[in-house]
Order: sequence, then C-alpha cells, then structure tokens
Amino acid sequence: MENLLVIALTLAAGLGLRRLLRERADAAAAALNTFVIYVALPAIILVAVPRLTLNSDTWLLIVTPWLTLAVSALLVLAVARRFAWSRATTGALLLVVPLGNTSFLGIPLTAAWLGPDAVPLAVVYDQLGSFLALTVYGTAIISRFAPPPPSVASLDDTSDEASASPHRTPGTARRIVTFPPFIALLLALAATALPDGWPPALESAFTLIGHSLVPTVMIAIGLQWKLALDRSDLGQTAFALGAKLVVAPAVAALLVFVTHAEGLAAQVSIFESAMGPMVTAGALASAAGLAPRLVAGIIGYGSLLSLGTTAIVALLLAPP
Repeated sequence: MENLLVIALTLAAGLGLRRLLRERADAAAAALNTFVIYVALPAIILVAVPRLTLNSDTWLLIVTPWLTLAVSALLVLAVARRFAWSRATTGALLLVVPLGNTSFLGIPLTAAWLGPDAVPLAVVYDQLGSFLALTVYGTAIISRFAPPPPSVASLDDTSDEASASPHRTPGTARRIVTFPPFIALLLALAATALPDGWPPALESAFTLIGHSLVPTVMIAIGLQWKLALDRSDLGQTAFALGAKLVVAPAVAALLVFVTHAEGLAAQVSIFESAMGPMVTAGALASAAGLAPRLVAGIIGYGSLLSLGTTAIVALLLAPP
C-alpha cells in the first residue's frame, strides 16, 4: 500500500512545514494549490480521459457516483440553509462532501479489499464519475461560490448580493470555460479522435507532471491543517464526515438493492462511494478561498477515518 504511505509521509511533511514556516504557511499552501489547479490537475486529465474504456457494467459505475453526488449536494444545501451557514462554508461543503477520493485512495484500496479484477471497474467509477464530476460540477461550484478576483468583480459586479442574482450567469459561464481543468478536459476529449492519442513523449511528460498532484495536495493540506479543530468548525466537520462516510455508501447500497444489481460491479460501486473526501476537491476549495481551515480538517480527518470505514464496508460486502 505504497500510495497510503505517500499520503501519510506528505501529510506529515506538510504538518512539519506548517510548524517551520509559521505565519508563511498559508501563503505556501496557496502557492501549492495554485500549482495543482493550473498544472498538475490538467496534466492528469490530459492523460486519463483519452484512456477511458466502456463495458457492459459501466452503467452502474457511472450512475452511482452521480446519484450520490446529487443526494449529498441536496443534503448540504438543506442543512446549510437550516443552520444559516456562510456562503464560503456552503461552497466548501458542496465540494468536499459529494466528491470522494476514488482514485488515489480508492483504486489501491479496491485492489486490496476486492481483488485485482475490481480495479478496472474502480477506474471507470473514478473517471466517468468522480473525476468528471470534479471537472464539471466542481468547476460550476467554484464559479458560483468563490469570491472572484477584484478585476472580475469590478467588471461583473459579483459581490455577494450580485452573486445571488441571475445576472451572474454570464460571468459564471466565462469562468467555467476558462477554468484550466475544464480546458484540459476539452483538449483530452479532442485527443480521443487522434489515431494513437497523444505523442508518446508528450503523454510521458503529462504523466510525470501529473504524478506531482497528490504529494503536492497533501503537503498543502498539511500546511493548512490544524490537528485541533476550532470549536466553530466541529458541527460542519461532523456533518461533512457523516454525510460522506455513512450517507453516501448507504445511497449506493440502496441503488444496488433497488436495481437488483449484483456481482463485482455492484460491490465496487458501494465500496468506492465509501471513500473519504477527495483531496483535489479540497485543494480547489482552499485555492478558491472557500473555508480553507474547515476544508483542511475535513480532508485530513476524513482521509484517516475512511481507512476504517472502508474496511467495514468491505467486510459487509464479503460473501458469507
């Protein structure tokens, strides 16, 4: 489980750097998050999307992540309205609750608990579900909830009051289509029309750059993560972890039950839905200024707790 070791070591490195850098830690984390959004994540998209393959089990692996996303997002909106949470908190939770860490943690854990035959199914779940949702849904949430740069605000009048207005739509659409991961998705889809995909040297370069994604994200999270949660964040953190680690797999299990699905695809759908919050979604939220302290706590504790909750789910899925 070397991927888990990478997470542990880089998270520890980020925590150590936070103590070393002190007041400069937030600036360092912001720089790393910017690198993730503008360089590392687009590189991963450019490599992964052209490699997608479909099979007869794909429908369940695609429907499950999008269904859990929809239910989780509606739950976040309902609870945020009930407790009058801030716009930044709501936007942050709309990213880290519906989106799961189904790739870096999900794929190796799937291999460990469900076997190597489950890995291709986990890849489909991640790429056509979580990964695509990160690019499309994640971009839309960032565009809707993130405070825009001053230059954009002056042109579009995107204050909080203006943000709630329908007149914000053109500005939102422009931010979506100019968002680096979305541009990378369009380029990756265009690359699928190439007979042999990207030239080998270019694909290797994208792959090497993409390998920096998770270490960079985990160091950035460590730079922002306070082991002791602030009292004001306890309620939101507990809600987020409960929704992600309990409600999401329950929704997936209900879908499998209602559709009478069975076999390895059904197991993978439930197991992947039980993953902790997606670290890249947390990086997007932090880079956009959406409650970075809260996000760091949810990602950090969610990643640790998910190691236990996914083990429980795997044991429940095991044949008697």
